Amino acid sequence: MLAVLKGPNDEKIPYFICEESSCKNRDDFEKKIIKKLRESDIELIIMAGWMKIVTEKFINSVNKKIINLHPSLLPSFKGKNPIKDALENGSLITGCSVHYVVPEVDSGELIIQGAIAINKDESIENLTNNIHQIEHLILPIAISEAGFTVRR
Repeated sequence: MLAVLKGPNDEKIPYFICEESSCKNRDDFEKKIIKKLRESDIELIIMAGWMKIVTEKFINSVNKKIINLHPSLLPSFKGKNPIKDALENGSLITGCSVHYVVPEVDSGELIIQGAIAINKDESIENLTNNIHQIEHLILPIAISEAGFTVRR
């Protein structure tokens, strides 16, 4: 499905939805996305809330044009449950990172990080909300920085 959204000033913003459940397998899912990205001549892919590991084939197909928002201060707490992991580890600070995507999970070159203190007896829900606030601050900066890099 390709649709068009209206932006705040009536700009037309195209988007594409590809539901994994409509695909035969992961390879088919990635092929459909790659095809649409190539047709659209994308400059940058931003993975925010993506929560899926993409294959090396996918990464290579877009030639270093992917950034990922991750809710930890990388290289600490890579993977699926970084906020929970930081709490269970007794960490005093955590935060979020935006990095370039490489085949090794959450290991690409860092673009920007934002840190936040973990309060004593902090709940995972409260910490998650606080990290989301920091994510909203740093992601636009990372997109701008990555934009300069991918256009060189």
